[in-house]
Amino acid sequence: MRQVAHRAGLPQPRLVEAPVAVAEHLLATGVQLPVGAFIVVCDIGGGVEVTVLRRGLSGFEVLATLADSAAGGTAVDHGLVGALLGDVNVAGGDAVAGVMMESVRAAKEALGAHPAVTVPLPDRPPVVANSAMLADAARSVPQRAAQLTQEAVAASELTIGDLAGLYCVGGSAYLPHLGKAIAEQIGITPVTPLEPGLAAARGAAGAGATE
Repeated sequence: MRQVAHRAGLPQPRLVEAPVAVAEHLLATGVQLPVGAFIVVCDIGGGVEVTVLRRGLSGFEVLATLADSAAGGTAVDHGLVGALLGDVNVAGGDAVAGVMMESVRAAKEALGAHPAVTVPLPDRPPVVANSAMLADAARSVPQRAAQLTQEAVAASELTIGDLAGLYCVGGSAYLPHLGKAIAEQIGITPVTPLEPGLAAARGAAGAGATE
């Protein structure tokens, strides 16, 4: 990013850690986080990244971060492919497989708002994916997110009771039963802000606007 800005003749950018940007976005949208408060940001994108932060006088401090690149949306995509197509070979090589994964990824996102969607496939007739398939493919994600939250909180020498809030963001934060499963496992109900996939970007943009 710094090289791109330099080559474009732009000033050097200020880099903001994604969970810090999310926390700043929460403040900007009216979430009450007093100085000294501890929060967890659970970023569920292609993988899962859980960060514990403390709000200090000059901003948010990262206390601990744990991640699992195999536990987020990418794993769900592969689970949906298996549910829709079974154990079959994809004809046409990497190009067709890439188009197929994009179709399944779009269907996964659409299932956040619709009970069933049609999935176009490049080398065979379209198939129908439903919310039950998505829930089954995503079953392990909230469990892993909850586990990483517990471990990150412990690494910060805190307890779940010390937290002022747990916030789920990222492109896969809308997965079914995510909040319920995390709440059942660790005893705190997570909050998902509006348009969770944009929370970090908006927080970073807001931080730049205050420079």
